[in-house]
Amino acid sequence: MRKLKSRQLNLFPGGIRKQKYNRGNPITKDVKLYRIKTFNQIRKAGGSLKDVAVKWGMSPNSCGKVHYIVWNYKEELGIN
Repeated sequence: MRKLKSRQLNLFPGGIRKQKYNRGNPITKDVKLYRIKTFNQIRKAGGSLKDVAVKWGMSPNSCGKVHYIVWNYKEELGIN
């Protein structure tokens, strides 16, 4: 009886590698300040968090974390 050779597709060629964050395009201080400014403007005008997410180029479904992103930006930059 012949033993069949497995020909399963390798999903992780070269082994599993840990992803390195902020590698390709890190967010600069200017972008963080712009996002804080647009967040404040949109919210004062009566816009929703979904409007802010769309303005930033994020998915409208990720509107729940917009508030936390702004909070983190303010904490990093030392803005109250």
